[in-house]
Amino acid sequence: MKDQELIKLLEKLKHYVIEYTNEQEDMLYSGLCIYVVQLETKGIISIHESAYLRSYIKSNMPLYPQNIKYGWMPYESEPRIKWIDEQIDILKKKRDTVKLQIGMRVKIKDDVEAFGVRDANTIKKITSDLPNYAGERAFGLDGDEGIWQIEDFVENIDYPNEKME
Repeated sequence: MKDQELIKLLEKLKHYVIEYTNEQEDMLYSGLCIYVVQLETKGIISIHESAYLRSYIKSNMPLYPQNIKYGWMPYESEPRIKWIDEQIDILKKKRDTVKLQIGMRVKIKDDVEAFGVRDANTIKKITSDLPNYAGERAFGLDGDEGIWQIEDFVENIDYPNEKME
């Protein structure tokens, strides 16, 4: 599941915790997973999304020395909501950039033709992570013997909304 999809699930969970807690405060005795099950039962999220979200919560929930089973003190909604907000922030920061790796596809800038490159404005796959060139990361692309750097690319085709690193 992509981070963007997980962010949407966490936002649904947050909204539901706020809304449902006002109706039934005894839900706060348990952890967040009971809210996830409720979202699934009401058809707001799928079984797959429910399982993924519960797994994410269990893997990332805070640990308290008091051996609290659910990660938060019973009947306190604010720490739960704060944790959800923190997780959303972490995921948003994480998805702002993507480190280019072998196998990713990139689109070459159209102005590199000025350097005699015939592959301008084409899509190529990264086939090798080369030693740094002029202090910057360098890459080999499929069907090409040249040295390519991030400045030569318009976008990462696989992650078009994220800054390349």
